[in-house]
Amino acid sequence: MSNESTTSFLNQQLERYEIHEKIGSGGMARVYKGYDKVLEREVAIKILHEHLSEEFEFKERFEREAKFVASINHPNIVQVYDYATVERGDSVVCLMVMPLLEGQTLRDILEDLNRRDEHLPAERILDIMVALASALQYAHEKGAIHRDVKPANIILDDQYRPILMDFGIARMTQAVNLTQEGATVGTPAYMSPEQISGEPIDHRSDIYALGVILYEMIAGTPPFEDDGSLSVLLKHLNEPVPSIQTHLKNENLDAVIFKALAKDPEKRYQSAREFAEDLQRAFANQTPNAFVEFKDRTVEIQPYHTVPLPAMAPETKQPKQLLRTPLAFLLFGITVIAVLLLINFLSDDAMSSDEDTPDVLYFSTDFSQNDIYTSGWLQDDLGDVQRLITEDGYQIRITRRRYAVPTIFSGYDSYDNVSIRLAGYLTPDSSPASGYGIIFRYQDEDNYNVFAVDGQGRYSIWRREDGNWIELRNPQAAPDEQWTFSDAVNPIGELNDLEVWINDNQVAAYVNGEVVVMLEEDAFEDGQVGIYVASTSGANTTAIFTMYGVSEPSSSMTGSESMTDDDLGSDAMTGPENIPKPDW
Repeated sequence: MSNESTTSFLNQQLERYEIHEKIGSGGMARVYKGYDKVLEREVAIKILHEHLSEEFEFKERFEREAKFVASINHPNIVQVYDYATVERGDSVVCLMVMPLLEGQTLRDILEDLNRRDEHLPAERILDIMVALASALQYAHEKGAIHRDVKPANIILDDQYRPILMDFGIARMTQAVNLTQEGATVGTPAYMSPEQISGEPIDHRSDIYALGVILYEMIAGTPPFEDDGSLSVLLKHLNEPVPSIQTHLKNENLDAVIFKALAKDPEKRYQSAREFAEDLQRAFANQTPNAFVEFKDRTVEIQPYHTVPLPAMAPETKQPKQLLRTPLAFLLFGITVIAVLLLINFLSDDAMSSDEDTPDVLYFSTDFSQNDIYTSGWLQDDLGDVQRLITEDGYQIRITRRRYAVPTIFSGYDSYDNVSIRLAGYLTPDSSPASGYGIIFRYQDEDNYNVFAVDGQGRYSIWRREDGNWIELRNPQAAPDEQWTFSDAVNPIGELNDLEVWINDNQVAAYVNGEVVVMLEEDAFEDGQVGIYVASTSGANTTAIFTMYGVSEPSSSMTGSESMTDDDLGSDAMTGPENIPKPDW
């Protein structure tokens, strides 16, 4: 599962710059530590992902925007030394050169404080916010909008001075078709309602993000946490901002945050300077200008935007296209909610009918010796791969390095629209990065889909096509970016309940009842189902599965409702009684 383009720049020279080592990566670019041979100094070199330059006239737009960004000169905005476009084979490499800063990102600092159950002191919060507001005010006056202000884009140098990174990157890529692989503008936890709704934005979206960061520095978490599901987007659109009073007793601060995070941009601070001035009043125990509006607010708030439901998709297959943009993800999720409400309404009437028909359960097994479906799972010993039915469940053991083992249910049935549920865990003596999960639309050993988790608390979803691995959410990502941590995933030694819901080209994946993936995938129309287990360089992977079930997909699009624990047996989801916990 490697991406050759990710490492192909290492130890190469682009223009006058030597590329030494990769030091970071994001949705739009990779960052390398480099060396300027002319000025004889170390620099940071940001190289935009290659697929962004594939759009017509992107090179011209990049050069125009990079020149504009290079003209920005503010002590709290990272300076752009140089930029270039380099022809490399059949592609164009777009790079920006910046100072190599020593320090930590604000995200890393906040995460470290959270681990120690500590918070930034009030005076430090004020210093950081005033400096960031000054940087944004300067940029906004020059006509620049950041579009992705977040703690990960803020570095605090050795003097604790905040420096805003990545100005102009989102602007450069905004005209790229956002359904292209890997292109995303904005980060859900910090996105304004107008960004989420796909509407035109202005500098007030940056002010909204600044308000989110202020809340996070005080509370330790953003007002609406990103759990990897649709909920954070809906909360930005519809839910009132939580009070900060439980973290810091200062009603004046509540007023400032309330105004900065107004759903309607017209009711927000209209400039970063206005925001900073009011914030200084609040920290000085003076009444901010926002306080009058704060006191007069109503308990109920109006949602910022009502998104119309999309029309039903035509029956003909559409070209492969993932839900890459927040708007597409939102529309898909709103469709989910609308269908849920409709189904609940109809089911109330149907409850009184004797003709009510439940969803079809194709098969389920708890892998017990007397279960007729147990015989459909392969049992063998190939030396470095062992598969057998045990008292604990179906055990798959791999003692070969970096080896993926697909195990297909031998019913020979091919499924198109289906809900698949699997319960299993890695034994504590396994390599933590080992993966296991659900295979769907299996064609042969070189062509299928898989949704998997690992023992480190991560998940991922893939297509194996002609023997090549493609991560469906971000095909251009580096290998270390193709797995996503989630609190929904239990670690090694603990049971995980996985489910994949498929309806035509719509795919949703769940971990322990929580949706973690929603996307579109139509590489294969149908196929067999099975279990996926993969080892790491540790060559020590043992996975045990206690349940596997396949049913007709619930019309409510809530995969976890398609098969209840009663359908599968009351003990199916309990796992072994005494799983030893790993010794951390």
